[in-house]
Amino acid sequence: MKTTLRISYLLAFILAFSAFSYSQNAADALPLPDSLVGKLKENRGTDLKRVEALNDVIMFYYDKHEILEAQTYIHELSKIAEELKEHYWESIGDYYSAIYNLESKNYSEAFMELNDLLNRVETHRLTNRTRLLLGRIYLAKSSYYISMNMFPESYEVIQKGLDVLEGVSASTQSRLLNNLGVIHNETKNYDDAIEVLKQALIGEKLSMYYENISTAYDGKESYDSALIYIDSALQVSTSNFDSLAINHLKGILYYRHGELDNAEHLFEDCLENVSSRPDYLYLKSVILHNVSAVALEKDNFSKALEHAEEAIQISRNIQDENEFLLCTKLKAMILNTMGDYENAIKCMLDTTPSMMYC
Repeated sequence: MKTTLRISYLLAFILAFSAFSYSQNAADALPLPDSLVGKLKENRGTDLKRVEALNDVIMFYYDKHEILEAQTYIHELSKIAEELKEHYWESIGDYYSAIYNLESKNYSEAFMELNDLLNRVETHRLTNRTRLLLGRIYLAKSSYYISMNMFPESYEVIQKGLDVLEGVSASTQSRLLNNLGVIHNETKNYDDAIEVLKQALIGEKLSMYYENISTAYDGKESYDSALIYIDSALQVSTSNFDSLAINHLKGILYYRHGELDNAEHLFEDCLENVSSRPDYLYLKSVILHNVSAVALEKDNFSKALEHAEEAIQISRNIQDENEFLLCTKLKAMILNTMGDYENAIKCMLDTTPSMMYC
């Protein structure tokens, strides 16, 4: 019996990436550049210079797809801006809070924050910086809608964002185009996806654009082109998490095209190098799931069962219902293939969200 691997991609925007806001290992934390450390030391007060320094630090994490590491800085920026009664910077703080919640999968809270923020910012005097903030809010809302599979709503706010950002920020326009490309991929309009994603690359060259172009070519069954673009994504990746996630996607490409040995090698390498950091656990559970699936394809049942059970435990611990159900179904398939029908049936009875909390 064949299994199916799923491509898991981070919001980032829909940041594919870190999904949970737990405390992190200092050894694994993304270090700030010396220039930003120096700026924070030079501006220790509670004035606008401190706010601007904090903003630079938060944007560093944002650009690296590690916004969850910026929680302390976001809180400090919001507090100082409120004390100074600087409405623009208060809005910036609220925007970062919404992004943080979006990346933490606190979707309902993020959506409420974004709507409230949008209502306020639309009353601000329209300057380049408020237009940029509006564009970023539209970007975040489009990411939220995509995560909810609300593609028409996402398309609408993407168009608003592209209009308001005209002549203001090519990079943020590129991120909106990336989300548009994601919509086209999800709706299997692969030629349209490739067209808009290549436009996004003109504004900036981020790994996620290359990843999504690779996905589009794979959808078109252009395997060689898909590999070229996934390798390009690896060349421009800027973090350990990025590289792990991209190599994992490359492993999925190998698997989908029957190269089981190459897929297994990449998945095993990712598993060996994935951090024990709590906010990496979702990625680890997906990698374990796919190692298990390849092992099942190769009739290595003990390995398949071992990795499926570990993935189930992680998904239970991080309370990710979707991954828990997928991993539990995979375990049932393994047991069924082994001829252990009684336990396979018991396992299938466990595939309800309530069982995750047992």
